[in-house]
Amino acid sequence: RLVEFDEQLRFVRVIGRPQTPLLTDRATYRPRRVSVDNAGRMFVVSENMSSGMIELDHEGNFVGFFGAVKTQPDLWKILWRFFATEEQKKRTPLVIPTEYSSNDIDDKGFVYGTVGIIDPKDFSDTMFIHRLNPIGDDILRRYGSVAPMGDAEYTIDKETNLFLPSMLTDICVQDSGIYTVLDRRLGRVFTYDFNGQLLYVFGALGNRNGCFVQPSAVDVLPDGTFLVADSGLNQILRFYPTEYAQKINAAVGYQYNRDYASAEASWMEVLKYTAKSELAFNEIGKAYYRQEAYTAAMKYFKLSGDRTQYSKAYKEYRRQVLNDSFS
Repeated sequence: RLVEFDEQLRFVRVIGRPQTPLLTDRATYRPRRVSVDNAGRMFVVSENMSSGMIELDHEGNFVGFFGAVKTQPDLWKILWRFFATEEQKKRTPLVIPTEYSSNDIDDKGFVYGTVGIIDPKDFSDTMFIHRLNPIGDDILRRYGSVAPMGDAEYTIDKETNLFLPSMLTDICVQDSGIYTVLDRRLGRVFTYDFNGQLLYVFGALGNRNGCFVQPSAVDVLPDGTFLVADSGLNQILRFYPTEYAQKINAAVGYQYNRDYASAEASWMEVLKYTAKSELAFNEIGKAYYRQEAYTAAMKYFKLSGDRTQYSKAYKEYRRQVLNDSFS
């Protein structure tokens, strides 16, 4: 059930099991997460629910399933089902869509969702995090050097010899388009910008100060403080952003609000802390590109290793040279 309270923590109502023929009596309804948009619609993540999130209206009535995770069957399985007999199809195991582990809603009303349990035999890097539009389609931007998926390098199960990707158990979205996900398997917290570029990572499993035993939820306060709930320790751990993280957050915020001059200055400040930030080099290159300083843009795109943006800047530089040299 869902239990609602007002701002003074006074009880308001209970919203029980959704009444719909689509949720049979045999189906387990065990809500794990809930997010509410500005219109009062509720998006519920329930355990063992492969049809997507459960959407309820502001009165708690069932509206439908929302944003089911699409499976990624390989070409061989598609060809096999095309040529197989009906008897063989019955014996072939079905590809069941996976379930969401958490959700959140951004300031524009788009619903974010994470998928925690990924089949190591059959997955793609687009299955881990979703940004769903009003009709439930995934429109998450994945413009970084790797897709938003937690760890790009997987651990290997010694018994099965299978790759074990990150197990994302919670997500938190901030107003500037920044979102943070929690990896329960390795105890790491990953933060991405609106374009899906990795900003920074922190956290680990262990018994030392600042480590987790069994991280279960993450949230971010307006001042940038991270709160991570650890169900293994029965504690909430607080993490304060360093100056380096504050500079990155400020630069991303300026960029999100189209204040490119301030964003460029902030990215320059970021480079004072590190000379290896591909993200900073890339964003400074974009700033020079918008100013039509293509040679400077090419320099920073080369440092960031972004071949696509470098090619765009080189194309404009070449056109500029030809226009200046020939009638």
